[in-house]
Amino acid sequence: TGAGGTGLLGTGGVIGSAGVTGSGGAAGVAGTAGATGSGGTVTGVGGVGTGVGGTSPVGSAGTGGGAGTGGPGPCGGSAHTMCPSGQFCELAIGACATVDPSGICMVKPTTCDSTIDPVCGCDGKSYANACERQAAGISEWSVGICSAPTCPAVAPQSQAACTEGNIDCVYAITTGSNAGCVERFSCMAGTWSAPVVVCPG
Repeated sequence: TGAGGTGLLGTGGVIGSAGVTGSGGAAGVAGTAGATGSGGTVTGVGGVGTGVGGTSPVGSAGTGGGAGTGGPGPCGGSAHTMCPSGQFCELAIGACATVDPSGICMVKPTTCDSTIDPVCGCDGKSYANACERQAAGISEWSVGICSAPTCPAVAPQSQAACTEGNIDCVYAITTGSNAGCVERFSCMAGTWSAPVVVCPG
């Protein structure tokens, strides 16, 4: 028999088309900035793309300031307010000769220099300088020494004549209701003044 004819070649398969590329996902909405932490100084970090707002750290509370130290306190007056230990009541110059004077509590100095600038204390004693007076815890009665070198040995009579010039003389009172106090006489215009009495405390 005769040989069979050659068979037809099969056509090639259709090449499949490429798959559609997927579209990118939508970007997340930015989150709102976190609020500033209370008391802190750092601003909150902005939110991430998920839209979740960032949170800010809460600032730590500031430490409280220490209590202030009190200033000089009042003293004396009608209530006779006393000062703490180591302090004394510093009155205005000459105020110790008034009724119920008030002043300010001052710390007594523990050391003084050798400056000679005399003052008269309200105790009737002369001090080399104001620091020495303060160290003794005494207010100032007047500038200069309490008694002039020419003062009489004993207290003069008020309104009696004097020839010593314009001087002041202080004497201790040892008897009567004012015992323990001091009195100052002034010779002015040839006449002794009435005494000014100052009592301690």
